[in-house]
Amino acid sequence: MPPSKIPRELRIRMYEAVMKEYLNKSKELSISDLVSWLRQRFYKSASNIPRQNLYSLVHGWIKRGVSPYNETKTASIKRLRPSPELAYILGATLGDGTWRKRGTKAEILLRVRDYDFALAYARCYNVVEGKRNGEPVEPHFSDKSKFWIVSITSITLYNLLEPFKVLKIKKFVEANVNTISAFIRGFFDAEGTCSNRKHNRGLYCSNKNRRLMQYIKKLLRDIGIESKLSRRPKKTSKGRLTYIWILKIYGRNIKRYADLVGFEIKRKRDRLQEIINDERYQVRYFMEFLDEILQSEETIAEFLKKFFKYRGSQSKGERFIKTQFKNAEEAKAISAMLRRLGIDHRERKTSRNRTVIIINSIDIENLLQKPLIIVRASRKKERKPELNKLSLIQLLQTMLLTAADIFLMANYFNNPRTVVNPLPPTPSFSFLPLFSGYFTLTLECGLCLRCFCLVLICLACLG
Repeated sequence: MPPSKIPRELRIRMYEAVMKEYLNKSKELSISDLVSWLRQRFYKSASNIPRQNLYSLVHGWIKRGVSPYNETKTASIKRLRPSPELAYILGATLGDGTWRKRGTKAEILLRVRDYDFALAYARCYNVVEGKRNGEPVEPHFSDKSKFWIVSITSITLYNLLEPFKVLKIKKFVEANVNTISAFIRGFFDAEGTCSNRKHNRGLYCSNKNRRLMQYIKKLLRDIGIESKLSRRPKKTSKGRLTYIWILKIYGRNIKRYADLVGFEIKRKRDRLQEIINDERYQVRYFMEFLDEILQSEETIAEFLKKFFKYRGSQSKGERFIKTQFKNAEEAKAISAMLRRLGIDHRERKTSRNRTVIIINSIDIENLLQKPLIIVRASRKKERKPELNKLSLIQLLQTMLLTAADIFLMANYFNNPRTVVNPLPPTPSFSFLPLFSGYFTLTLECGLCLRCFCLVLICLACLG
């Protein structure tokens, strides 16, 4: 029986036994000794295999580094089974991996800066493909490029990735929720980033492959996470215009991503936790934290302290505290929390179909007795002061006196001989009171500059 016709399961068991015996004897055994030991160990299944065929099989394992896990003749995609580890390898390789084929061997290379990312990738490969040459695959650090590198040899994974088609990886990725989450986690470990800015909070990932990004968006929607896909133009080094596709996860979907997917990289995992622990985020999307909030009265009181700090409004005389809701379910949840703490309140509907929860003045004392609850006063816009009669009379007097000055000066320049004094007359009122009066009027009643200029033009024409 030639080695190619030996069942693969038997070759794997023989390979593991031979490599273990070879390493235990400190590599002192010869190929002939290993073949004799193998025929004794597997005397039932290996009795019909010629010794010469076993010799060539063991020689390839020991001398040439061939293993039944990555042989070219058995590199069929059909032998792979869906698993979270395989899905993670596919997602990470499509993000930051490169692959190439040299002859009958195929190499997949991952170059990253995070050691925990490289370690997770190597661990998943050891689970999927087993050990290479009897030893597990481990990441190594390159002093030249300052990257952690994981190099694996697998013609099976190469055939699965080259050429890339969604239909080829679909059955391995969409087997269940765990495989979908693992594929997305691997891709976001490679291409994703977190932002905790006030007006730009969210998770982002980018790639040039439009079909891949559309597939990632579909997988996110399948597990209940909404996202937004957009493109951004970018010029290459040769001056050509290309597009980068950007996927954004925002709002309440950030908490869902943290619960269902997450990160393997500690740096990104900590940044994601900062977004979730932010008070403003917890108050705005508190329905996602409802199970944690309703654990006890202390957790409810601690949450209401944050809630009324950012979303509550208090009257000047502390007559009541109110808050508005567009979503009726959120209003019911807050009402249930207040009822559980024994705080009386009332609800009403507005003309815009919003729900308003109002706490009466009698219950404010009960609310403030809770040491963990703090409310803030609402920020009301200050009204502009009304124009009083005295300032209006002063402004009219200033304008009339300035008009008289303009009339006298215009009369002098038109008929200078009629005036005894050869010098121009001194104005009885300068323009400064007019401007000061204008600014007073502007501050008090909001008169625009166009109206004032119009008044000056009319006065000049009359003069």
